[in-house]
Parts: sequence; C-alpha cells; structure tokens
Amino acid sequence: MDDRRKTKAQLIEELEVLRGALRAASEDEDGTGNSLVAIAQLAAGIAHEINNPLAYIRTNLSLLRREWMELVPELEKADVPETVQTRVAECEELIDDSLTGVDRAAAIVREVKEFTLGDSQPRAWTDLAELLEDVARMASTQLRPGIELSVEPPAGRDPKSRGLYCARLQIERVCLNLVHNAVHAIADTGHIRVTARMIGEFAQISVEDDGSGIAPEAIDRLFDPFYTTKPLGRGMGLGLTLSAQIVRAHGGELQVQSTLGKGSRFDVHLPRLPHRIRS
Repeated sequence: MDDRRKTKAQLIEELEVLRGALRAASEDEDGTGNSLVAIAQLAAGIAHEINNPLAYIRTNLSLLRREWMELVPELEKADVPETVQTRVAECEELIDDSLTGVDRAAAIVREVKEFTLGDSQPRAWTDLAELLEDVARMASTQLRPGIELSVEPPAGRDPKSRGLYCARLQIERVCLNLVHNAVHAIADTGHIRVTARMIGEFAQISVEDDGSGIAPEAIDRLFDPFYTTKPLGRGMGLGLTLSAQIVRAHGGELQVQSTLGKGSRFDVHLPRLPHRIRS
C-alpha cells in the first residue's frame, strides 16, 4: 500500500509539472498566439488518442469491480486467515482508486477537448428554469454531506419570459463548473446558492458560496489557462478558462467577487438574444 501511495504522489507531482509547463507556454510572450495554437493542436491530438483506451480501461475496471463484489461474500463465508481478509479489502480499495483515477483523467481529457474545439455546439431557445433544474440534478452528485445546494429559477410562468438563446449544454457546463468549484471551496459545511433573473435584454446566473474565498492576488489570474488554486492533482486549471470562453462566445461576461474567509460569487451575464438578431 505504501508503494501505491508513493506512486500516486509521484503521478500528482508529474501532473503539476506538466500543468506548470503548459501554463508557461500559454502565456505567449510574443503576443502572436503561436504558442497557444501549437498547444491546442497537440492537446487535441493527445486527447483523441487517449479517449478510447480510457473508455476501455474504465469498462474493464467496472466489470472487475462487479465480479469482485460478488466474490467478497463467498470469501467472507469461507474460513480464511485475517491476512487474506485484509488483502481482499486492499484490493477493493485499489479498484475504487483506479476508477477514480480514470474518471479524473477522463475529466481532464474533456476539458482539453473543449478548450481546443471552442464554440461548436448548436444554439436554440432555452428555458432557463428547466436548465437550472437539470444543473441542480447533476450537481447533487457532487455534494458532500454538510453542503446544501439551493436553486432559485427566474420568475415568471411563461417559458418565453425566462428563456434565452444559447448552446444549452455549454451553459450547463459553465454552471456545473461553478458549482463544482464552490463545493471545493467549502471545507466542511456550507451553502451554495444558484440564482437566475432577467435584467432587460440580459439573463444573469449567479453561483454564490460561503466557503474559503479567493485571495486577492489570485483573482486576476483565475481565468488564465492552466492556473488553479486547487491542491495538486485536483485539476488542470482549465475549468474557469473554458467557462469564460463559453460565456464570451455568447456575447456575455463572467464576473467574480470574493472575500477571503467569507466566500465567493460568480455572475454569468448573457444576452437573451444572439448578436445577429438582437436589436
């Protein structure tokens, strides 16, 4: 087990080194954009090649876990030494850790693909109340015990009065990413509040938490590619970059307010109509 923990620590350290190198390259000192373009092309190719093996590994691990869980009761019935029982428990933990690792790798691949593909999803008229219902349902799986999530949809019974023209899956991704970050900002217990309202020709979605807050020196870099305030191994630093990129592609703006030790609030401002038909 000690060797496994050592290996995991080494992988996390290597991931941090890679992230630092990508962040440095993405700063693009000559201002031509060549560095970031080259990174995007390389990353897109790598992400494509990694996807299939990851899916294969996860499927096999899931099958292995199911078979293993069916064997465990049989082993418990048998008169086996305590040392064997310990090894059985360790194997179960190894399988779960492997599944967690694969899921993290898959999440990184998704972030890299979205970062390189840009704004490619179709847009349609979307009921913001329904969108937030889906966000709440999906976000509930991320919540730890002691963290409460409340969602307040925009007022109005008419779907047209609470709708906007957008790429729904992308806006859902933005909201889920903000909720995910809020969960990580809360140490033990806390509250995450997601609200939406219509302000003239714009829709505003706010995600507010009472977690640890963000240091003032980190605010200006939050949306930089590969920059993150999370611990090692907990992300590549692309979530907020992607969110801001999606919001800008919709003609909107992503703003943040934060007080260290008290919490943060992210406001997503989106035009309800696309630029080409908005008067």
